[in-house]
Amino acid sequence: MKIFFFFFFFYTTNVASCFRADPLLDTYRFTATTSHQMRIDPSHNHIHGKEVLFWAHDILSRLSYRLHRNDLDMIAHMSLLHDLLDKKYDHTPYHIEEEMTQHLLGTTLFSPSQIDMMIRIMKCSSYTWTVLHGYPTWLMDQPIHLQEVYHIFREADLLASYNLARMIEYRWRRCPWMTNEEVREESLQFYESRIGTQIQKKLFVHEEAEDRAKQLDALCRLRLSLLHYIPLDKDHMDILRVIHHLDIYRLAASFRSLPTIEDED
Repeated sequence: MKIFFFFFFFYTTNVASCFRADPLLDTYRFTATTSHQMRIDPSHNHIHGKEVLFWAHDILSRLSYRLHRNDLDMIAHMSLLHDLLDKKYDHTPYHIEEEMTQHLLGTTLFSPSQIDMMIRIMKCSSYTWTVLHGYPTWLMDQPIHLQEVYHIFREADLLASYNLARMIEYRWRRCPWMTNEEVREESLQFYESRIGTQIQKKLFVHEEAEDRAKQLDALCRLRLSLLHYIPLDKDHMDILRVIHHLDIYRLAASFRSLPTIEDED
């Protein structure tokens, strides 16, 4: 029994210290806890946040130039947090903007003005926003590195939309009365009218992101051709995912290892 308590204490203490040591892990915990409170389904909760983080790293790792460490921090934290602000989910009772601001201040990584900028970016970077309004006019007044932050984060979120399981999971949560056949048909229509149009609508400004989108689109269209043969239940959702079972510790470590402008000094 003493050995059990020793290992339990050692494990829990080290996990807690890991979260304290890396603010990104703490932001993941904040996103997971708040998503649960707001009843956000897996299509937009912390699991989706990890996917956006993965694709942001994918874009950044293939760029021919480097960004500042603080720019990378902004992209990483927004990747995890952004859908807490999604209007599809009722966040009014949770004062989420205030809670998010206090959380980000607690990381000591960002100034109040940077946090304000991050919230502005998260509110106007979705597919719907950019298709209806274009890129925000205030973006052109920002330094080039902040424009890069906006587009890399936005493109990572677009790449995460090629996870076909999200279309199914969202409809399960929002439209539980739909039959599986109705879910299939609506998902196919949704892909053709929205996700499948992202490349043609030139929503990717970085060649690295557009190239990846073309690869993912080809893969998705192959899987969609087989959608009627795939059982729609939780046990088979991984068939429709591009990536799954992402480890937040490895993702955080990968982001920390990205080269920055500061490394050149």
